[in-house]
Amino acid sequence: MRTSASFFLIVFTQCIWNGGAVNTMIGILADMQLGFPATDQLAASAVMACRHIQNRDNRLVSSKLSADFNVTCNFVDHNLRSKTQVAEAALHWSAIGADFMVGAYTSDASVPLAVLGGLYEIPVVGFFSPSDFLSDKEAYAYYGRTNLAALNVPKSCMKFISAMGWSNFGFMYIDNAEGNSNNNAYHKFAREDGLHVLTSQPFISLDAESIRFAVKGLAASRARIFITGASLEDSLMIIEAADEEGIIGPGYTWFGSVADPLTFLRQSKNATRTLELISGWMFIRSDPFAEDNQWQRFDDVWKGETFENVAIADVDGVVHRPLPPTVNAIDCFAVCGYMYDAVWTAALAMDRSVKANSAGEKVPAEVLAAWRELEFEGATGHVRFDDKLDRGTGVPMVLVNWVPVEASDGTKAIQPTDIATWEGATGVLKRIEFPDQSAPAWKGGARGWDSMPADGSACAKGQVLFLSSLQCEPCPSGSFQVLLLPPSTLAVYQAQPARY
Repeated sequence: MRTSASFFLIVFTQCIWNGGAVNTMIGILADMQLGFPATDQLAASAVMACRHIQNRDNRLVSSKLSADFNVTCNFVDHNLRSKTQVAEAALHWSAIGADFMVGAYTSDASVPLAVLGGLYEIPVVGFFSPSDFLSDKEAYAYYGRTNLAALNVPKSCMKFISAMGWSNFGFMYIDNAEGNSNNNAYHKFAREDGLHVLTSQPFISLDAESIRFAVKGLAASRARIFITGASLEDSLMIIEAADEEGIIGPGYTWFGSVADPLTFLRQSKNATRTLELISGWMFIRSDPFAEDNQWQRFDDVWKGETFENVAIADVDGVVHRPLPPTVNAIDCFAVCGYMYDAVWTAALAMDRSVKANSAGEKVPAEVLAAWRELEFEGATGHVRFDDKLDRGTGVPMVLVNWVPVEASDGTKAIQPTDIATWEGATGVLKRIEFPDQSAPAWKGGARGWDSMPADGSACAKGQVLFLSSLQCEPCPSGSFQVLLLPPSTLAVYQAQPARY
């Protein structure tokens, strides 16, 4: 028996085909130990999807299920970082005859699920695992997802940086499969948009010395714009190391990977100092609720749900804490919608494949084929899948600025503020204009687009940083903005206004 907790939700369904019952089992893997409010909401969204399948509730999903569904849900909490527990869940579902699996929350945790899904020919649909390597159908033939692949984050980030008139940045990432995939993506899209990665620094997760060494590498590059791909714990250590190196303050801008500033403050050793350092940070999220009142529609349905009778049990039968009677969908961001649509995707794909089979049988290859052809209006908008079973519909990417605010009593806080969106399907970037009090806030308290920090090198106006020597030298007379192409010792000039 395991001593650590695991979470999975098993859904039993029945559908009628030509007068005969077809039993379908879906295993759903989630996590309630992530350390921020969305965890309860994430589990609850899976419960809500199960109930709606059972009750034929199509308020959020347009497609109808052709069969009668009797849904039984059994929850088991699991440790997000434990690949062993994720694999154990997959083996468990394989042993009891599951036909579909849903999970997991991270890309690394999804690997054992995707591998074992392929081994046992059980399709796996993810809801928040973004890494590009999971699109490799040779390795993960049975894996797909309702969320966007990770490529959309670096792609949109380059669009945002370019729109701001910046050209150079530094990047640090966790040294694992997911991190290396992200690093390759940032380099690829930077080249496409004429931007330059002055340095990319790998680090070992939860290793303070490794993180400190990577931050020193960022400082040595003389970059002013930094992008991090890190967990909450890693991000806190990055902030501390960057403070020591003097590269997190006036004149510097950071793109972080933690969605909620309150999470930083709750976990920080010095909340007051951390609030000062993360004020002005940027964060990029995919937001299926950005247009057409999608969020309001989801929230209206959510408000009518209660979860007080949903128990959580370990795979070995040990009962853990229940979900709260009600939950607040606002804390869930877009994750809950992706989870909700993932559960429906599993049910709809199974239903469509059985209908298409002349004998009403469940054939894994036919389930995958039905999944690829699946298209429906869901909680996260229009859902369809490409040949790789990735989300094939463009979901808006939103650039969020953590604006520092101060109450009348002097209390300081951070107000996350959307400042731009990018629609990958159309390539349209929209800058959102806000009143002065909500304008982008940069390090040192400066606000507005005209107060953006200096880009790239730490050189004075009229000078250029040569990567070969890391020395600032005067720009030739009559030259324009300087773009550096490493490892060349020469500067390449473009005919556009200088901006430093």
